[in-house]
Amino acid sequence: MMEITDLQKIGVGLVGFGAFFLLFGILLYMDSVLLAFGNILFLSGLAIIIGLKRTFGFFFQRQKLKGTSFFLGGILIVLLRWPVLGMVLETYGFINLFSCSKNLEIPALWYSLDGQPQEEDSITFDKQIYLFMQLVFTVLYP
Repeated sequence: MMEITDLQKIGVGLVGFGAFFLLFGILLYMDSVLLAFGNILFLSGLAIIIGLKRTFGFFFQRQKLKGTSFFLGGILIVLLRWPVLGMVLETYGFINLFSCSKNLEIPALWYSLDGQPQEEDSITFDKQIYLFMQLVFTVLYP
C-alpha cells in the first residue's frame, strides 16, 4: 500500500478547493474570478500531488499536446476574463487529455436534445464531443 505524505494531503486539499471554486464559479453564472482561482488551485494541487516532473511529463506528451493546448489556453482565456469561451475550451481540452484515443468507442445510451435515444450502442469520441458542445451551447444560449 502506498503511503500518502503530508505534502500530498495538502495537494489533495488544493485540488478539492479548486474543484469547489470551479463549481461555485459555474453556478454563479461564470464568475471569472472564482473560475481563475479554481483553475490555479486545481493545477497547483495536481503538481503537488504527483510532482512537477510528472505533471509536465503528463501534460506535454506528444499525443496529448492538442488537449494540453486547449486546456491551458482555456485557463488563459478565463484569466483574461472571457469565462464562457475559456470553460468550453478547458472542457474540450480536459476530455482530450483524459481519453485514450480519438477512436475510442464507449458503450452508452445518449439522448439527443429532443429526448429521443440514439440508435447506436456506442459512439465515438468525436460524437461525444459534438453532443457535449451542443448541450453546453443549448444551456448557455437558450
